[in-house]
Amino acid sequence: MRRPNRRPTYLKTEDIKNYEIAPDYLIYKDGADTIAVNGSTGKEDSRDTDATIPIQYALDNTYFGKIVLKSAAYVIHDTLTMPNPGVELCGQMFSTPPTAQGLYLADDVNKTMLLVNALKCRVHDLWMYANKANQTDGYCIETLTHSSLDLHLSHCYLIHGKDGSLLWTGGAGVADHVYSEYSDGTGFAIRENEGTGNRLTSCGSYFDDVGFALLGHDNILNGCTIRTAGTYGLMLEGGGCHGNIVNGLRIQSVETNGIWVYGGHNNIITNNLLSGIGNRTNNTYKAIYLSTQGGSNHAHHNIIEGNRIFSIEGNKHQYGIREEDANQDYNIITGNNVTDAVTANISTQGVNDVVANNIS
Repeated sequence: MRRPNRRPTYLKTEDIKNYEIAPDYLIYKDGADTIAVNGSTGKEDSRDTDATIPIQYALDNTYFGKIVLKSAAYVIHDTLTMPNPGVELCGQMFSTPPTAQGLYLADDVNKTMLLVNALKCRVHDLWMYANKANQTDGYCIETLTHSSLDLHLSHCYLIHGKDGSLLWTGGAGVADHVYSEYSDGTGFAIRENEGTGNRLTSCGSYFDDVGFALLGHDNILNGCTIRTAGTYGLMLEGGGCHGNIVNGLRIQSVETNGIWVYGGHNNIITNNLLSGIGNRTNNTYKAIYLSTQGGSNHAHHNIIEGNRIFSIEGNKHQYGIREEDANQDYNIITGNNVTDAVTANISTQGVNDVVANNIS
């Protein structure tokens, strides 16, 4: 229930003045209430026990401006939407222990936590706790097609998403130091067609069911980490998955396939370190696997180069690098260092492949 405005425990105007450049809105907690303070006037514009209402009020009334969430625990009961361009939403994630602050999704809310539906937005320094134990669907962050172009995500922790942590359907975006943990779905999912031209650097997926899924084109993954995935580590899926660059990933302790090129073509997969792949069942899965998707989308014209694949676990990968059949062709597989496979370290099928200078 909305309560009438009353004086908070400290002067809002003094707090606003502590910022070198006052944010458009400052969000903070006053007892059970969440308050949105106008950065221009220093006055309360919204107050409610449901944090969704004042935070959404600030998002609705900010254009090409900044919203700061002071360190606190904000429980939201509905999806927060960023409807206006150029908005910067930031928390203070390093100011207190993570269990004491951030956005928390209330019980029985089966929705995405934050929906980005505008150009040139930025989200950073924010903890987001979904609620997969009480959800049937939903992500921590979801973007909407071309309306969310040029999104920048940085220094965020996305935890316990039911469907996953980040569903990216926009393009020309950047994510750096974004971490996903314990989702029941995919940590980072970049959708087909709309998910183009994004750059993900130094991001991490830990204990997600799936680490990363690329269905779009012309994206770059660089220096990311995938650890302890419940199924596969990284999938490049479908005929729309092309022109992607996957470089310098650390993929460790994945239950099934490590990097699965599932119908993707004209991708570059280089200088990745894979270990402990296929540890669910011995002699069953592949560290790097190229196969057909949908009956007609074949994995062709990919470059697989300079990868190191090994295992010290009891259940080992069946193949280090494996093509499903002769439809996976015109691939370049060179300079890889592959050991510890049970059946074969490298097994190619395409008659026009170039396979050279590998160590196995």
